[in-house]
Amino acid sequence: LGKLLVSAISDEEKAVVMRIILEQYPPYNTFKIRHEYTHSIDLACRQTKLLHSIQTNERDIKNTLISIATYSKALKSEGANLYSFNEDKKIEKVVNTMIENSISDNTLRIFFGEAIYSKISFDNVFQPLSTSFTKTKADNIDDRSVIVYAANAFESFLSQYAAGKNISLAGKNGILQKSDALSSVISKKHRGMIDYIGQVRNAADHGSDNDEGGRIWDITIETAKMYPRIVAVTIKNILQRDGGIIEV
Repeated sequence: LGKLLVSAISDEEKAVVMRIILEQYPPYNTFKIRHEYTHSIDLACRQTKLLHSIQTNERDIKNTLISIATYSKALKSEGANLYSFNEDKKIEKVVNTMIENSISDNTLRIFFGEAIYSKISFDNVFQPLSTSFTKTKADNIDDRSVIVYAANAFESFLSQYAAGKNISLAGKNGILQKSDALSSVISKKHRGMIDYIGQVRNAADHGSDNDEGGRIWDITIETAKMYPRIVAVTIKNILQRDGGIIEV
């Protein structure tokens, strides 16, 4: 659920994930049931506090439950301290969409193949790269977020690769410096591909550019869509070269 929350491609999806989490929280379910009987938010919160032996004061319990439930669209304000619980089934449709988006994991795993997949860190490389792919499917793509996730995955890959080659990256910051430190083990052509990855990351992440009169680079939708694919291809190509296959 945490990964789904991070990789959600719309506010609606984020709200759905929060609602799924909320509806697994026993005090919330008690709060909901007690409201059905009492028709009073204040009384339902008081009873929830007692039934679950919650030490927090009633006001904080009320504010927290209402805030999260309202954000997740599980609760709707009717005004005058009156609320109604949302029982609609739209959540199922959004959950199905989110499940479809998780196909990114399988697609990326198939692209890498078992030999490559087994060599990269799942938490630090695979997951953030998969999240970047998922974010490219949004109706309104957050281009900088796509770049950040994919670039972080690639920098983590370089760190992992350097460790495997017993090369120290101490004091080497960012993708480009790490690439320079790995010049003895990464081909010239692949370093050229890494330069692109690093330059786009810098454009998205480093604000104003002194070489451009302090202006800030825009990230095009086309670049955002292609970027995680280039990262994935470059990772695969670098690791394949170690096995004797040279591809770009």
